[in-house]
Order: sequence, then C-alpha cells, then structure tokens
Amino acid sequence: MTVISHPHYDLLKRKLLAEAGFKSISPADCRAISVLVTNKTRHCISETTLKRIYGFALSRFNPSGFTLDVLAQYCNYNSWKAFCDIKIPDETEPAVNDFDWQIFQKKLSNVTNSTLQTIRNRSGIPYHYTIKRELVGAHLNEFIHSAHTSTVLCAPAGYGKTLALCQWVEERMEMNAAGMRNDAVLFINGSSLINAWQSGRNLIEWALGLGGCCTHQQLNDLINRKQNKGLKFYLVIDAFDEHVLGAEQFELILNYLAKGLSLYQSEGWLKFVLTLRSSTWINYRHKLQADGSTWFTGFSTANNERVNVPLLTYKEVCQLCLKISPAFQNNISPETAEKLSHPLFFQYYYKQHRGNFTSASLDNVCLYELSSAFIFNNVYLGRNAAEKVFVIKSLVSLMDFKKEQYSVPLSAAAQLLKLYNQAYRNLLGIGILKEVTEGADHDLQCHIAFNNNFLEHSIAKTILAGTDNRLDAQFVTCFNNAFVNSDYKLPILKWCLIFAIKTGQQNSLEHLTGIDLSAAEKADIMLFIGNLLERECSSLKENELLLQYFKQVFSGKMFDYFFSLELINPSHKKTLLTMLRFELSADQKIILQSALGIIAVIQLDLKELKIRLDYLTRFSQDDLDALALDPVNCLEAFYGFLHNGIFPHEAFNRIDQLSFSAAFSPAKLKPCAANDMLYILGAYTMLICGDPYKVVRFVNMVKNNYKTAEIEEAKTQFAFFINLLQAEAWYGVGETDKALELFSPIAETFGADGRQLSPIIKARFYNLKIKLLMNTPREDLIIEELKCINAVADDSGNKILKMNVLMMLLKHNGVLDQYPFFKRQAVHDLTMIINRSGLNRDRFTVPDVVG
Repeated sequence: MTVISHPHYDLLKRKLLAEAGFKSISPADCRAISVLVTNKTRHCISETTLKRIYGFALSRFNPSGFTLDVLAQYCNYNSWKAFCDIKIPDETEPAVNDFDWQIFQKKLSNVTNSTLQTIRNRSGIPYHYTIKRELVGAHLNEFIHSAHTSTVLCAPAGYGKTLALCQWVEERMEMNAAGMRNDAVLFINGSSLINAWQSGRNLIEWALGLGGCCTHQQLNDLINRKQNKGLKFYLVIDAFDEHVLGAEQFELILNYLAKGLSLYQSEGWLKFVLTLRSSTWINYRHKLQADGSTWFTGFSTANNERVNVPLLTYKEVCQLCLKISPAFQNNISPETAEKLSHPLFFQYYYKQHRGNFTSASLDNVCLYELSSAFIFNNVYLGRNAAEKVFVIKSLVSLMDFKKEQYSVPLSAAAQLLKLYNQAYRNLLGIGILKEVTEGADHDLQCHIAFNNNFLEHSIAKTILAGTDNRLDAQFVTCFNNAFVNSDYKLPILKWCLIFAIKTGQQNSLEHLTGIDLSAAEKADIMLFIGNLLERECSSLKENELLLQYFKQVFSGKMFDYFFSLELINPSHKKTLLTMLRFELSADQKIILQSALGIIAVIQLDLKELKIRLDYLTRFSQDDLDALALDPVNCLEAFYGFLHNGIFPHEAFNRIDQLSFSAAFSPAKLKPCAANDMLYILGAYTMLICGDPYKVVRFVNMVKNNYKTAEIEEAKTQFAFFINLLQAEAWYGVGETDKALELFSPIAETFGADGRQLSPIIKARFYNLKIKLLMNTPREDLIIEELKCINAVADDSGNKILKMNVLMMLLKHNGVLDQYPFFKRQAVHDLTMIINRSGLNRDRFTVPDVVG
C-alpha cells in the first residue's frame, strides 16, 4: 500500500478538478477527466481509478505511485514527490463567508442520488413496484425526534433493509424539494468508508467534505449557524458488513467509524443511520457503543435484539401483490401472505412468475422452492461454496436428533470454526446460521442454530448423503430411528421427497409406506406429494422420467397408502386428481372418482358432482357390483336430493337391502381405505332418507361384518365415523341414552387426539355434540360448538354439514333466540350457502327471523 500525505492528497484532488475546469465532481465527470489527463500526459488513468479517488467506487488501497505521479504531472508538477515538497498555504482554505448551505446540499444530493440510482437498478423486482415499509418508517421517524444521534437497522440478509432505507431517504429528499425541510442528506454504501479512512480525516469531517465543507472554520460555522435553525445533517450508511469489507479491513473501518461518531455523539445537528446484518451487530455492537453512547435500536423483546426490520406484514404483502398484478385482487389469504412475507422469497417468486404473477402457484410446495432458491444462490454459488456446505454438514452431524437437540454448542464446533471461519461468518451474514446465548449470570452458554426452515433442508441433505442420496429401505430405517415425535419430522421428509422427485427417483415413493406417520401426517404428506407431482406434470415435455413414471401401473400397496379417509377433503382434491394420472385398475378409478364426488357433495358443488357421476356411469355394472356397494347409487341419491329436493327411495332401498344380506364376498369385507369410504358413504346416504332406524340397521350390519374389533376398540378414523353416524341415528329416533353411550368414549378420545382427526370427522363430532346439548340445561354451550363448526367448515369447505347444522338450530325454537346476533348471522350464512350452491329453494327454506 502506498504511503501518502493526506493533506497533499486532498490538495492534489482539488487542483486536479481546477486544472480540468470542474468546480465539483460527479461520477459521470470521471470519464471526461480521464480523457483530459490522457491527452495531456500521454498516460492513461482510467475512469474507475478516478472514481475510487473521489469516493464513488470501492477502494481497498491508496492510489499507486504511478497514478499519483501522472496526476501531479497533469497539475504541472514533475512528480508526486515534487508536489509533496510544496508547502500547503493557508490561503488554500476559502473564507468562511464563501461557504453556502445550498451548494453544500446540492453536492451531497449528487452523491446520494447516485447511491439511490444504484439501489434502484439492483432491485430484485422493478423499483416502481416497491412499497414503503411501515415499521421501518415509524422506527426512523421516532429516531429523528429522539435525543439519540445514532440508530441502526438490523436484520439478516434479504429482509429488505436497503430498499426500505432507500424509500425513506427518497422521502427526506422529496421533503427538501417541496420546501417542507431544508436538511442535508448523504447516503453512501459501507464500502465507501475505505475512502474515508484513507483520507486521514475523521468520518464526519470526511462526509462534510464531500459537500464542500473542507476546513475547520467552515465546520464551526456550519455547527453554529445551522444548528440554531433546527437543520439536520443525515449521514446514512448502508450495508456496513464484514463480508463486504473483509475481516481485517473491517476491524480498521469499524474502529474508524466508532471513533468518528464518538466525537459528535452529543451534536443535535447530526443524525447517523447505519444498516447492517444481525450477525455483524451482535458481534461488534460492543465496539460501536464502547464510548458509552446509546443507540436508538427499536428492538422488540421477541427478536432478542437481533432484528428491527421485520418480515413483510400481511398488509404490506397485499399492497405489494396488488401493485404488481390486479390478478391478486381479493385473493390473498393469510397463508399466501405468509409464504411471501420474506422479501427475498417474494423477489424469487416474482422472478419465477413475472409473466403470470398470480397466487396459482402458491401451494405448500412453493415455500420449499423459494427456500431452495435462496440456499442455492447464497450457499452453493459464490465464494467459499464448498467450505460453507462442509460447515453445514459438520454442524448437522454434531446434533442429536433422538434427543431433539437441534443446536450445537459453540465449544463443540470450535475447531471446525477455526479452520473455516470465513465460511462460517458468511453463513451468519446471510442468515442461514445464528448464534444464540442461553442461560443467565455465570451459566451462559452459546449455541449455533439454524434460521427458519434452513435446518430442515440441511438435515435432509445430510441424511440423504448418508444413504448415497437414495430414498430407499436404508433411508426409511434411518429416518424412523432418527425422528419419532419431532416437529421437524414432516418438513425434513418433504425436503427428502423434493430431492427424490428432482433427481428422477419417482419409483422410490413406494418406500414411503415404510415410514411411521400418523393419519394427519400422512394426509399432509399426500397433499404435498400431489402438489409436487402436479408441478412436475406442468412440464412433462421436459421431464421424460416423470412421464414414464405415470405410465406405470399403480401398485395396490401404494394405492392403499396414498388413499385414505383423510383424502376425502377438499384440500386434497389435487392429490386425488394427480393419482388419476397413473395407469389404474377399474376399481381404483371408481374409488378415486367416488372420492371426488363425495368432496363435491361436501362442498355442495352440484356441477362438479354431475361431472363425477358422468365419469362413473361409464364403468360397467359388473365393475360397480364388485365393490362393497355401488357408489353411483349413493351419489345419484345426493344429487337428486340436493338438486331436485326429492328423496330417491329406490337408492335407499338398494342400500337397505345390504342390511339383510347373509353373506358378503371376501373382496367386500377386505379391510382397506376404499371399503372404509364406501361403507361410510352408504351410511351417510341413509341419513338423508329420513328414517333413522334404517341407518341404525345399516351401521349394525357393518359392525357385525366389517372391522368388528377395530370399531369396538374405537381408536381409528373409520371407527370414529361409524360410531358417530350410529349415534346420530339413535338420537334421531329419540334414544338419547344410546347416543350418549356412543358419544362419551368418542369425546374422551377426541379431547386427547382431536388434532389427529380429519376435518370431516371433526365436523360430524361437533354436529352430534350440538344435537345432544339441545333440550338440556347446557344449551348455552351451543354457541361455542357452533363456532367450532364454523371454523372447521370454513377451513375444510364442508358446506353441507354447516347448512345442516344451521337449519337444525333455526328450526329448533328457542336455541338462538337469546343470541340475536348469532341468529341473524346464521340466517345470513344459510341463505348465502343455499343461493350460491344452486340448491332447490323449495326443499331448503330459510326460517324467518323476527327482530
């Protein structure tokens, strides 16, 4: 590094401008000066070199001796050495009264506008689509009116600190232009501080010097004259992070910055704003506050002094989506907003769907794809990629999954971090890792943990690496041993499934049947696989492996695993449609089409129900007779009842005949999810015939012939459903005691394992509970149960059950009379369901409401 005299260096820069005929300089002027120097000296000094000299570009070192010699020659001196021999006269300092605040503002604005334009050009989405961050604006505005000199915006990479700050600086500039304020704003990047450090002046003097305030006299005049008028000088520094400057140089610049701020911490005319990553603030805040100065931080307790630039709020996501595309109008759910709340993930989603920016692709696979894009860009690309991957795998290997210890003591990884410190610092900087301090007083312990869902991704990659990246029997054994009741179990498995599909291991999905999953977990995984395969199907021309995979015969083992009662749910419709892409047997196709028909009944979607009936009527009667019961008969009964308002007695009689059958074929009594669905469909159909005795008779037939022990034990989803239907039937004939006898064990189990039950069973449970509460001293509890019905119905789309419950309550005199608000709401909801579903209004009438 060239050792230079900074006073002479500053003088040389001023003489260079004067010789070139410039009173001030902007980044664009550097090209013209480069040409002038070359023409006069016959030596080339590049535009970039001049930008480094004047602070418009990153400069890690002082200019070379050659550069200084050429610039000195241009200024009519023999060499840099000769230039340094001259005495700097006092008259080089302009008079105090030559200093002009407006010129000072304009010079700083030129630098600020250059920084703003750079940020605009680098914005992940077009800058005109960006929005102001409400909480960041509130933080900075509160800081302005506080007594603090310095504040910090702190968050991991990708939280939108820079764009939020850019919006705020623009707002300050607009206020100046509108005459509302008359402040000076200097907005620079953290890398520019290298030039400040090399100047030999303290930070604030260097910053003021960019506006033409170059002498101590002018500085004192600025303080004395402008402070009294309430004017402010805003020094805003973005991206002050170790990964940008390098570890050794960062320490020097950090000390330089802290020392410069300490000289002016009590000055009211200065407001200093700094943005940095959480890891930088945690590791170095003690140096920034070493002089005892307090920074305005605005941290919340929940973030443990790590983040004061939060993720996008629901309101901000909606505002941003609607600004980009009107297609999002009235179509942004809280779940959708949560997936897009990370600004960097929002950016990735926009880039992937900029031609069709809608919510169509925002399913439960989307968040994994956005996380994958983040990890790929920040871990597998750029500097130290191999080292970062090795650090992640090494940290995962130090975890104990069985004990659910998903963080690593800093002491246990000391040797690793010593060897790969730069990679570790990078992972902290981008937000993959974080350091967490736990305990109190003298028992403090520091751990390394993963942020967000990066833990699940890292564990999945590590487990697959141990099984040669194959999702096979060895993987199943390893996975079952490692994860039993862990909350990370499903997310990790989903990452493994993504890797399997993306690497052409579709055939390995059959090994899923060996993984220990609860009914709810299995339903979640089935939905995820449906969305994942559906995404891959959208590009079949480019995915021959998947195309061949769908041409395979779907094994009975896979079908029994994929198909379950949990899939009889509107949210799993995509999974069922994806299964229909395979080469299926006739009975498998009938089962899937019947399941889709049941979902249409649940949603009161008569158009969709007609479509499924059209598909089913194409099968031969022999194929339908081979099943436990004819699903077409049942679904046609529902269609006739809902569409025409008539009771299809012929359909009921066919189902009722099964109650008197002396023997069944083995296929009709085979324990499987398909037969579970058909027997439940039969009992459900009998409910609408209006004869509860027939329902009791049919359910008794099922109990005596199919899964008798399982129903008696009453621990499975099927047993729950059958017993609930029979209890409703007993209630219908006035046998309340028998209904309670069935309900009580269900309620006892439901209270412990309700989260494991599918939405359709939960809804029937609350339906029966409301019936049993009617005409009892505890009718006041009905409102709470009705809230549960509404919540389950809204989440699952179960309109038919909600309609049934509302009609029952409104026809039962006195139940809702003491709750007029709920009664009016019930009438409104019931009216909307009937009208929007196109039901027969003569059959489904809405009771009048008085008052």
